[in-house]
Amino acid sequence: MAASAGVSLQTVSRVVNGSSAVSESTREKVSQVINTLGYRPNLAVRTLAVGQSRALGIFITGDVDFGMSSAFRAVEHAAREQNYYLCVATASDPSRYGVALGQLADQRVAGYIVLAH
Repeated sequence: MAASAGVSLQTVSRVVNGSSAVSESTREKVSQVINTLGYRPNLAVRTLAVGQSRALGIFITGDVDFGMSSAFRAVEHAAREQNYYLCVATASDPSRYGVALGQLADQRVAGYIVLAH
């Protein structure tokens, strides 16, 4: 990809990671190659490299009713706008809260959102 854009691997990395240390013309050139090749970053590798993902853990207690699903959609939309994705865990029984939160922690989420009844 870097060779196709005529730039270094570091420049491609800067563009992919949203660094401001790249000129607009270079950013456009690299972005065009990214789109042409259909490149998608490997989130698992990124998580290993930085020790944290671009994921937010969303923990939902109780049943997912209309109000809760509306809140969930709003959170998901806001996360996507900031280039995050969601890992979801649910638990209706308080004795299972620790297990659900542990599963989110195993995903190395960057933060938690709790939707509780």
